[in-house]
Amino acid sequence: MALAVPLYGNLARLKRAAGPLALSIGVGGLVGIVSAVGLGWLAGLPHEVLLSLTTRAVTTPIAMSVSQGIGGVPELSAMFVILSGIFGAVIVKPLFGLLRLTDDLVLGVATGVSAHGIGTARVFQLSEMAGAFSGRPWGLTA
Repeated sequence: MALAVPLYGNLARLKRAAGPLALSIGVGGLVGIVSAVGLGWLAGLPHEVLLSLTTRAVTTPIAMSVSQGIGGVPELSAMFVILSGIFGAVIVKPLFGLLRLTDDLVLGVATGVSAHGIGTARVFQLSEMAGAFSGRPWGLTA
């Protein structure tokens, strides 16, 4: 309900942005996987850890299940998810200030794709509209 009410209140704007929103979610999710695994590979991390990194941008239960299914370490996946969410929640406001981005739709979508539930909770503190826009990409990325 916490995500549904603000989302419903902004349904018209979400419908207008459906195409760019879908593209942003798809590209953002793919970039999240490739960048995490790529950096891990460059750092020389073991194969199981790389597999565990692939799920860092989804919710913890989904990450653990997928990680186990693909040969990763579910506990590591859970840790990566939680750390990603905390990092995203901490960095979102300073980063958007530095980049001079003020659009709640952009703030919400970027946070939902990259920092899932923890980031969504944070942007709700910044703006209800950003929180609403974060909830949808969070769910779709998962």
